[in-house]
Amino acid sequence: MGIDSCAALAARRQLSATILFQHCAWLIMCLPTSICMAHEVADGPDALSHATAMPSGPDQLAEVIITAEKRESTVQSTAISLTALSGTELAARGLTSIVAVAEETPGISFRSAGPGQTEFEMRGVSSTGGSVGTVGFYLDETPMTPPSFGAIGKVVINPDLFDLRSVEVLRGPQGTLYGAGSMGGTIRVLTNSPALNRWDVSAEAVLSDTAGTDGQGFNRGANLMLNVPIRDDSMALRLTASSHYRDGWLDRIVVSPFPFPASPCDGFSGCERGDVASGAFSNLYRRTNWARTDTIRPTLLIEPNEQLKITLSMFYQRTRMGGYDTVDVPPGCESDRPCGHFQPLDVPEPFSDTVKVFSGVVHYDAPFARLTSATSYWTRSEQQTQDATEAFQNILALPQFVAVPNPETDHSEQFSEEIRLTSAGEGALQWLGGLFFSNFHYLLAQNLTSAYFSDPVANPSGQLYVIRFPYDTKQYAAFAEASYKLTPAWKVTVGLRAFRYQSTVNATESGLFTPNGDATPFEDSVETSNHGLTPKLNLAYMPNPDVTLYGTASKGFRPGGISEPLPVSGPASCLPSLRAIGFDANAVSYGPDSLWNFEVGEKVRLMDRRLTIHSDVFFIRWNDIQQVVPLSCGYLLEANSGQARSYGPEIELTASVVRGLTLSINGAYTKAELSHPASFAGQPGQPLLNVPKYMGAASLVYTRPLRGGLTLNSRVSTSITGPQWDIAYAPQELPSFALTNLRLGIAGDHWSAALFANNVTNRIAIQTINNTSLSLNAPTLTRATVNQPRTIGLDLRFDLH
Repeated sequence: MGIDSCAALAARRQLSATILFQHCAWLIMCLPTSICMAHEVADGPDALSHATAMPSGPDQLAEVIITAEKRESTVQSTAISLTALSGTELAARGLTSIVAVAEETPGISFRSAGPGQTEFEMRGVSSTGGSVGTVGFYLDETPMTPPSFGAIGKVVINPDLFDLRSVEVLRGPQGTLYGAGSMGGTIRVLTNSPALNRWDVSAEAVLSDTAGTDGQGFNRGANLMLNVPIRDDSMALRLTASSHYRDGWLDRIVVSPFPFPASPCDGFSGCERGDVASGAFSNLYRRTNWARTDTIRPTLLIEPNEQLKITLSMFYQRTRMGGYDTVDVPPGCESDRPCGHFQPLDVPEPFSDTVKVFSGVVHYDAPFARLTSATSYWTRSEQQTQDATEAFQNILALPQFVAVPNPETDHSEQFSEEIRLTSAGEGALQWLGGLFFSNFHYLLAQNLTSAYFSDPVANPSGQLYVIRFPYDTKQYAAFAEASYKLTPAWKVTVGLRAFRYQSTVNATESGLFTPNGDATPFEDSVETSNHGLTPKLNLAYMPNPDVTLYGTASKGFRPGGISEPLPVSGPASCLPSLRAIGFDANAVSYGPDSLWNFEVGEKVRLMDRRLTIHSDVFFIRWNDIQQVVPLSCGYLLEANSGQARSYGPEIELTASVVRGLTLSINGAYTKAELSHPASFAGQPGQPLLNVPKYMGAASLVYTRPLRGGLTLNSRVSTSITGPQWDIAYAPQELPSFALTNLRLGIAGDHWSAALFANNVTNRIAIQTINNTSLSLNAPTLTRATVNQPRTIGLDLRFDLH
């Protein structure tokens, strides 16, 4: 049965919530709602600790203060395409994850199998190919996007969005200021700085129910922030802690007897999966994709004098899951059967992700410039196991199913240092320049063994695939950017980043699915390096504070990579598949790719600043694109696949319709395709993977003062994701889907309470496929990531300043 069968899950997942929740949900749907705009007052000239600027008149829209260009500015005055949400607005919208932010932001898409397993794309710059992400990710001043191989190389951390200053989404290449990992764009998560001379306390509790295969799943979470002044005017500590448990809604089903695949093809014993959903279930594990995330974030601020500011911070987060957010296709989700992963033998699929970040940022203000030093060190460890039983039986045509758990450990760590000097004052010439260095270490380890495959001589322990894959990358860069006001209305900005990187791998592999085909170690050492320049040119016209017109030409760059060797001998040999597309042996490395981005855009404020319209049109030319090429042996080849292009419009509109009612609409249309593909990569016009054809979101918020100093806040939002292509054993087109959320709250001076209903239509949509594949892909099975079903809950918050 096809992917669309998962939509049938909604028919049987009806809520059994209390009468209170039912009536409150109905009340929410009957209320007009809109985006909560944060009207915060910056209480000093240094607005780095403030998320929004105060509107100057009634019903005017507030504006977020940002540091996207590594100096303070506003969204309106920054001549690049970006979306910024303040911490206050994140809380008002009920957005608790970067994925939730992406769903309401134009031009950004994602692939995910759960918390800590998400990779982002912007403007059609897909990261499906290659081993490095195309969207940079920053936690304050710390670059969290690794520059080289591995599952951790593209999936980003999942920081809790409680007590944030803002989230900034910068679209288009940001290579000048943010380096090689930002060829499609950059996401910045900015935390609140400690407040001197003030005690602050914030606490939040969130309780909710999610529709599951066997009734309700109970979710709960708690957040706490404590700001403690330590020394008058010079030292303060801010501590944020969070703990969240999300119950699962998918099952793990052990079927006995499990049907063998049928219709042999391409070296597999079968290309059609049997009817697993109608078999006898020997074990049924309900709601296995539960997730728990615990976070702690202490920050110490030291200001010994007006010129010197030192910020020391630590971020610790641990995420655990009982299974992936994926369902098997086929069978998909039938209305009268369990839904999730069907397996021949009992093989659990746990996942864990532990992140530790240590950073120190020093600002020194001289009369002519600010000197900044940003030092950071982080480690990340992921452990996961995926069930490979079906795939191994299929490729080896085994007469029985043999349990093959596929465990993988990914450990990475990075030290980075950036020193920059930023001009002070408001003169016609503004400039900054700096140096950057990072030292990244990565280790991939897999250990697939089974006694069934043992051979007393060649493979006594039954090794299938055992690998140690250490990967080291050093990066060096010098960057500069300067802007000059040609006239009071015209400003030109030029930027340049010169970089060099060096990568080394020393891999050791053994097992049936490695080049030697037995327990004899296969060793390989590869070194690669490259250097280059990423320029930027921007011309802006700002005749008044309410109009900004701009045009930009910028270059993005991504390092090359070193692939895991594919088996070219033995029963799982990929040599025939490689030769069929023009490769004679295993290609262990591939070159860098780069792109040029051209865009024109505008930002205007109309109707006495009660209406803002931000829009742009972009065109991207992508050279030597890193793409995955599916092989008939079940593996994916990483290769430079020719030239691609991406183009389309993006728009954000926000309007204060009447007092208390605000409308927001945004959208993007992206045409991303191969324009001059390599001979093995497809045909001209073939869509790039994981790029929705269109995306959009609309919301309404209604706020109204009540008696006793209370305020009513209500919101309805809808997001839509258009069709896109993804890849499992072969490329597949995923259908479009739409999700709707509702929220109704009351707030007092120091507290707030809100009822929310997420995914009110209970739409179960396919978001991505096979992005958790650790081993070979089989034509019989696609594992599809699905969104969370209808979730209704209560959000309680207390703030004391």
